[in-house]
Amino acid sequence: MGKSVRKTRKTRQPVTKSLNSIKKVRKKNSHQGREAKIIRNILNPVVAQAWDKEKTVQQNFVDMGLTNDANKAFKNEEEGEGKKKKAQTAVVKELEELAAKAMPTVTFASAGEIEFVQELTNKYGSDYVAMSRDHQLNTYQHTPKQLQRKIEKVKKSLQLAEKHMNVEE
Repeated sequence: MGKSVRKTRKTRQPVTKSLNSIKKVRKKNSHQGREAKIIRNILNPVVAQAWDKEKTVQQNFVDMGLTNDANKAFKNEEEGEGKKKKAQTAVVKELEELAAKAMPTVTFASAGEIEFVQELTNKYGSDYVAMSRDHQLNTYQHTPKQLQRKIEKVKKSLQLAEKHMNVEE
């Protein structure tokens, strides 16, 4: 009988770096002590026009009459500190005008969703709890509140479709 030869597994030694090599790497990556300049891409044209690149974000927001922490702003209002109405800056007035002119978002229901809602309303009317318990029609087990929102969405999309059809005629 032959002698079995068993290979021994070589264990790897952990690689250790000396502190000097780590410092050298840090020096190379630190751009010789210069800080990297952060480029901010401001999408809103009103804010971009009023933005001062020399100031910090918080300083810019204060100058524009905005806040960078909504939690603090609402907390101050609840405590009574925010009751004093500050004079609105030009930036705030322009942003409010843009918000007033904004078009409302419109969502449309798909054909499958319309069919699903019609089957449920034909069977149960406006009983959302019974709709949610029907596992044959309500296969995704939507809650009564979700079903109510879906039905409202379908109604709105059908009204928009009718309005659009009347405009074309």
